Amino acid sequence: GVMHYQGWGVPSNYNAAAQWYSKAAEQGNPSAQLKLASCYLRGQGVPKDPIQAYKWSSIAAASGDKSARTLMGNISQTLTRGDVSEAQKLAAAFKPRPMTAVKPKSSQPQTPGALRTYGTGFFITKDGYLLTNLHVIQGARKLFVRRGGESFPAQVLKIDRVNDMAVLKVEGEFMPLPMLSSRSVSLGEPVFTIGFPNAAMQGLEPKLTRGEINSLSGAKDDPRHFQMSVAIQPGNSGGALVTEEGNVIGVVTRRLNDVNTLERTGLLPQNVNYALKSSFVLAFLEIMPALIEKLDYPAVDENREFKDIAKEVQGATALVLGY
Repeated sequence: GVMHYQGWGVPSNYNAAAQWYSKAAEQGNPSAQLKLASCYLRGQGVPKDPIQAYKWSSIAAASGDKSARTLMGNISQTLTRGDVSEAQKLAAAFKPRPMTAVKPKSSQPQTPGALRTYGTGFFITKDGYLLTNLHVIQGARKLFVRRGGESFPAQVLKIDRVNDMAVLKVEGEFMPLPMLSSRSVSLGEPVFTIGFPNAAMQGLEPKLTRGEINSLSGAKDDPRHFQMSVAIQPGNSGGALVTEEGNVIGVVTRRLNDVNTLERTGLLPQNVNYALKSSFVLAFLEIMPALIEKLDYPAVDENREFKDIAKEVQGATALVLGY
């Protein structure tokens, strides 16, 4: 369920996540019950239903889950007395279903043509060197890069497990993006990204989102990352974080996990997202001197219209598909 919710190894699918959460919740798993409550509260994969959200958070709270107890209290403030009474009756009537063994349908391996993972990448040289996140391509046997309706086979050249980065190579000529050292970035600087969030649901057309640099460090003050308000979803990983001048200052990596944050704090995070700073990306690329020499110089023209810059970024952005 978590893999479907987060898009880990499979395209993000709230409907599938809610189905697996429901199976485990019905069998008495408190963590799944809390996750299912969150789905009902937000209408993710199931119809939005605060009564069902209260019911499942109440059941999870009865097992001693503190986050569930906090969530239940927050939900109760939005319900009428009659709604709370109905939810409590549903919770009282709940009886866990016994777990049953499931016989595998087949022991044959997955067909080579099955899509395993996808994400975003962007070209950094004209001759087809592309950056993306390592987690975007993990588990894939074959990789393709899709841009402008065309798909190109891709090879993995280098990976950085510590910083979750990968360099791919595609044959052809492409529009690259210039990279700027992130040391010059200021708090509050406007930034944007273009990527392919939830491509299975939202489609294959690239999506642009804008925001600001919220912090010059990431989670737990990690100096490698920016915190940003640029909205991202599963599928945005590996996209370029770009300034309004058209320079890449980071690579979109992840967002704060909704479910984990809810379990730890009882609250849902509000648009907390992270990008690896370009200075760490450039340090990684230095192990490939021939590649470094091909990088474009940062853009300095501040008079260009944003729509023209966005068009350039779109032209350099690609959908990475792993099979």
